[in-house]
Amino acid sequence: MKNRRGKIAYIDLFAGPGRYKDSNLSTPLLVLESAVQDPDMRENLATLFNDANTEYASALKREIESLPGIDQLTHKPRVEMEEVGEKIVGMFRAWGGIQLSFLLIRGGTRGFRLA
Repeated sequence: MKNRRGKIAYIDLFAGPGRYKDSNLSTPLLVLESAVQDPDMRENLATLFNDANTEYASALKREIESLPGIDQLTHKPRVEMEEVGEKIVGMFRAWGGIQLSFLLIRGGTRGFRLA
């Protein structure tokens, strides 16, 4: 998916550790791996991954850091360790400087409202 008019945000509220038990990459790593390979996505994709499980979030950070080419992304992937709620909403509002023309939230919106 290419977007020349604005940034694209991918938000995963329940991101997990980055790999399944069988060692296959999970969605956050697949999204980032694809973004690294596409010049438009490298420039435009902003990501926020969250998991309240600190072990999962820490593992995901390590996995992201080890992805080949991850340093080529204009917007460094962000990993948070929060329960889904008002604090997460505050993160969306404070994201700052990113004009979004497309937003995808994986994991639903249970626990908060944007209005």
